[in-house]
Amino acid sequence: MLSIISIAGLGLILLGWIYETYQTIRDRHCDVKFHFALLYLFGSLFLAYYAYVLNDLIFIILNIAAAFIALVNLYYILFGEKYSQEYKDLLNRKIRNKQNKKLLNKKISNKNKKQRNKNKRISAKHLSTINLSNNKSNNKKPKK
Repeated sequence: MLSIISIAGLGLILLGWIYETYQTIRDRHCDVKFHFALLYLFGSLFLAYYAYVLNDLIFIILNIAAAFIALVNLYYILFGEKYSQEYKDLLNRKIRNKQNKKLLNKKISNKNKKQRNKNKRISAKHLSTINLSNNKSNNKKPKK
């Protein structure tokens, strides 16, 4: 019974951390202070070692995951702010380029459709004039 409770607790804590870490990676920004993240990293590593000595798998996993999350936070504390604006600009350029390509392709396809319709009208008109001229020539009686 206790192992089920401990696994459930591990799962819930990891779900919360995974969600927050996803938000940090997505935003390329971490609101946690540098010193807190650093203390959290080393505290988690020490507790993981302690859990290893006690042979407690649940707390080994939990503390290794906490250390990893602290590393991710430290990375975005150090580098996220610096590069986030460049990343956003790059992303906006890619989105604008994609939108421009779509518009261009749409204009080209509309132009091609208009040209095909025009060609069809010309072909139909041409065929009808050919048919009319053939009918006129067939209706003429040969001269004797």
